[in-house]
Amino acid sequence: MTTIKKIATLSIALTTVFFTSCEKEEFQEDSIEKSILEPTPIAFDKLESKTRSVSTLAQVKSETIITWAAIDGYYYEKTGNTIYGNPNTGDTEKYNLQHEGINFTYISSVSSGRYIALPNSGINSLRTSYVYNFTKQSWVADKKFRYSIQKSDDDFRIYYSNIDEDRIRFGWYIGSSSTYADYRYDIFVDGVKIKENHTFSAAGHYFSINSLKENTTYSIKIVAKDQGNEAKLKIKNFSVKTPKKILISDFDFKVSNITKRSVTLSWTIPDITHSSAAVEKFSLSLASNRLGAFLGNTVGIDTEVIINFTFNESGEITGFISPETVGHGSSTPGYTQVFSKPIPKSTLLTMNVTAIVPSNNPDEPYYTEYKRVKAEPIQLLQ
Repeated sequence: MTTIKKIATLSIALTTVFFTSCEKEEFQEDSIEKSILEPTPIAFDKLESKTRSVSTLAQVKSETIITWAAIDGYYYEKTGNTIYGNPNTGDTEKYNLQHEGINFTYISSVSSGRYIALPNSGINSLRTSYVYNFTKQSWVADKKFRYSIQKSDDDFRIYYSNIDEDRIRFGWYIGSSSTYADYRYDIFVDGVKIKENHTFSAAGHYFSINSLKENTTYSIKIVAKDQGNEAKLKIKNFSVKTPKKILISDFDFKVSNITKRSVTLSWTIPDITHSSAAVEKFSLSLASNRLGAFLGNTVGIDTEVIINFTFNESGEITGFISPETVGHGSSTPGYTQVFSKPIPKSTLLTMNVTAIVPSNNPDEPYYTEYKRVKAEPIQLLQ
């Protein structure tokens, strides 16, 4: 009899330990989380009786990112007391936070009224979610989600090509450029998804966000979804401010001293407004119905250059020599070029000059404004 009483007492003690472990804070791993048994949501009538929650974790750490990710690419992200559901393809859906329990976070769809219980026990483990079926008046098991708590990923490196008054052109990688193919990416601007499942075909490619307003700060978020379908996410939040547009006035440009072998190009210096920056240099080029060619950059703000053309024995134009201009990345005047194939001397040539004005604001190192002017087509003397 004594033995039976001891067994009964031990069973009660074990039962108490079991239920106590279920009530532990869900961010701590315990033995029940390692069990094959998973918790189930509370009764719906009990959920309705609870006051809508205020997320204490979001309040304490505003930079904290809480997500639930499924292997099919669907993921939820909590921002304050709002949860956003993002299908692998399709529009984002907004949910209200109803209650944060020990084992589940309960949310309701703003548009459809659907109730979902998202697992928040077992961090970084796949656990079953539930959808409430009002017809059956019961929770129905749905897809599995990986619950994660993270910050904006420091390994998520952003680099820029241009930040213009109406466009941001940038690239990114996670850890190293060799990881591009490991992820597909959703891009958000001010909370709106503008691109989903974006992939790079090669390292170093850029992504552009266009049609922006000048002198405006934009919040950008990139969500990297692993291509291995393991329901893992990496998130990067950052902001970029577009500069105020630099205005470059019109300026005069003419082609003169046209001979059989050369031309003189000259122009005036434009006025710059909305910036104390100045013209850094001028870039010259020519165009025809047969080819286009870069004629070099000026050294500083020269306002006149001579272009000497070269010819073959048949009298065709084979290239040019520009004594005053420099090539890309060079500081030595005397830029020359040989065309890919000769063109007739009678070809009409259109000369262009571009004023280049980089911002002198240290917070805008990627911003440069351009103003191009072209002259009427000319023909070398025959």
